[in-house]
Amino acid sequence: MAGFANIFFSAGKKDTARKLFKASFKHGTKNPVTYLNYAVMILHEDESEQALEYAQKGIALGPDIMAEKNLKLTLGSAYWKLGQVDKLEAMLNDFDYVNVHVLTTLGYLYFVRGDLDKARTITERAIEDTPDSGPAWDNMGQIYLKEGNLEKAEEAFEKAGLAPASEEMTMLPQNSITIDAEAGRKILRLIEAMEDNDDVQNVHANFDLPEELLAEME
Repeated sequence: MAGFANIFFSAGKKDTARKLFKASFKHGTKNPVTYLNYAVMILHEDESEQALEYAQKGIALGPDIMAEKNLKLTLGSAYWKLGQVDKLEAMLNDFDYVNVHVLTTLGYLYFVRGDLDKARTITERAIEDTPDSGPAWDNMGQIYLKEGNLEKAEEAFEKAGLAPASEEMTMLPQNSITIDAEAGRKILRLIEAMEDNDDVQNVHANFDLPEELLAEME
């Protein structure tokens, strides 16, 4: 029964898999992979409390090392979704399978909690482990940005493959208006003239151009 449940889960047949998983649990399956797959499935369906319960039951079964590793990661995801950050932090600190993903997650948790020193230490370990890790460099960029070090932040974001950091103020309209093509042409000519004026640094607008005019501009 458990084997069929796992097969249907792998095939994406969630409704059938759910029925077979429940039947497997009812018959007392001791297969930790079955608990893992069920926990993952219901976690993706936002049944976080149940996912937490079944991940814990799967871990208690042991001693499948790979299943236990993934069960703990699923458990951590459930903690995060439930807002139980302290439990997630404690679990990651005691995690036997430390890698760049675990370190990056832990570094991010310290960052959102405002502990920049710990966030930096953990993130540096993640980068040392995997120098080309985009998420780890993104973490480091966020830390530098929080500290006001824009130059370092920009370098980190570039290594993460993201756009450079910027704190430039942007003017966003509260309301936009739709104009016709003729009015749009006149406004665009006005904007071009303003942009040619050395005394004008930025031009802002609150209108949407009609499709007809956009097609002409292509």
